[in-house]
Amino acid sequence: MESADGRVAYLTGAAELLATLESRMEQEVYAGKLAEEIGIDRSAIMMQVDKNSKKRQKQQQQRQFRAFQQQTAGIGDDINPDKAKNLRAASAEEALLAYLVKYPDRAEEIYGRLPPEKFSTSFNRRVYQVIMGKIMDGKDYSLTDISGEFSVDEIGAIARIFAKHHDASATWKDAQEYINVIEEEHAKLRVEDVAAVPTQSIEAYLAELKAKKK
Repeated sequence: MESADGRVAYLTGAAELLATLESRMEQEVYAGKLAEEIGIDRSAIMMQVDKNSKKRQKQQQQRQFRAFQQQTAGIGDDINPDKAKNLRAASAEEALLAYLVKYPDRAEEIYGRLPPEKFSTSFNRRVYQVIMGKIMDGKDYSLTDISGEFSVDEIGAIARIFAKHHDASATWKDAQEYINVIEEEHAKLRVEDVAAVPTQSIEAYLAELKAKKK
């Protein structure tokens, strides 16, 4: 460490290390010892430490923002893996679930229009079925009451859905819009399913639909 380059490299590494310390006092103390060791002013070391600290904070904010974007988009969601490819439907489903637990008196009306099979994500469909079943049977439907139907991680995911919409003052008009979105997205999935089916199967499918309409 006798050369100038050696001292600079040592100082750079030490400043990066001090930047990882959360305590300003600790940074100051170690910077003072380092200044005596190298023979430079402590303020010069602290300037470098502060520069590195700001860089670390910016990187952390960027990581948090990327994580937030991924969470919002459903990327890496092990509980509801269908969410990433059905984001619009999943968002409406979650909003409707939160509305349902706030306004259970609308349960029968909602269920009459929106059977579980119209949900695009299987996890939200399960939550809908369990909560709706509890309400229809006149039973309690809190997280504790439904915990026997889900794993600990799944209950945590449901809790986050409810917490996300806790302060939202959704109206019945909003709930109807959620239902509209869920129906629209379900219809899109049906079209995609039909597009992937051979022609002869499509004809059979249309015949089946025609029979049901009679």
